[in-house]
Amino acid sequence: MKSIGSAKFYISNPLFLALRDRIVYGSYPPGTVLSEKELTEEFKVSRTPYREAIRKLEDMKLVTVVPRFGTYVREIAPSEIMNAYEVRLRVETMAVELAAKRRTEEELLEFEAIIQEIREWKVEDNPRLGGSLDETLHDLVCKASRNTILAETVNNLRRVCARIWTSSWIESYDFQKLASHWVDIYEALKNRDSTRASGIMEAHLQDSIELMKENIFRFDAAGDSVTGVANNISVAR
Repeated sequence: MKSIGSAKFYISNPLFLALRDRIVYGSYPPGTVLSEKELTEEFKVSRTPYREAIRKLEDMKLVTVVPRFGTYVREIAPSEIMNAYEVRLRVETMAVELAAKRRTEEELLEFEAIIQEIREWKVEDNPRLGGSLDETLHDLVCKASRNTILAETVNNLRRVCARIWTSSWIESYDFQKLASHWVDIYEALKNRDSTRASGIMEAHLQDSIELMKENIFRFDAAGDSVTGVANNISVAR
């Protein structure tokens, strides 16, 4: 079992945080070889923090270490993404229920401002901004829940889910529908209606699950057998 001190080391290790985000958000696609020499020079660290970071990334199933050959960014397993979304669906609906009961007036104003940005945003100007604003709203829900363990769980699940979002997926997402979902969530939070907030959040996340199925899987006639994968996705065997 890792000690609390070890956990604090990972949280404060800028090399670990940078590598994790580069892998999760696609800067390092599956199959990328990580160079110890280049990365220790870039971050001006010794081999020890580098190897500690790699061990943590391996624990998170983000990299594969092959002795005498090197460290590679792990391929994306669609089954893992599906599992993460299934758990996230339940956990994040709980978060928004708590947020409806615990949110502040200041947080409502934050929600309103970000939703307005989504309404004014045009995909051709900045394809990734819509996804970024959506993530900011999810962050705000977790903050308003006033439950740090729940928020940490949601954030970890979102990192797993984020690996599957390529730029082409973002451009195909229905952001008008997304804005509509967040307007309805905002109204539910404003009225402290936890049941309605939970139902809308579930529909919002279910849309992402359906989009993932369309882009990753080609189902057979029964609808429950994976027969292939979409472009830009490397599948772990």
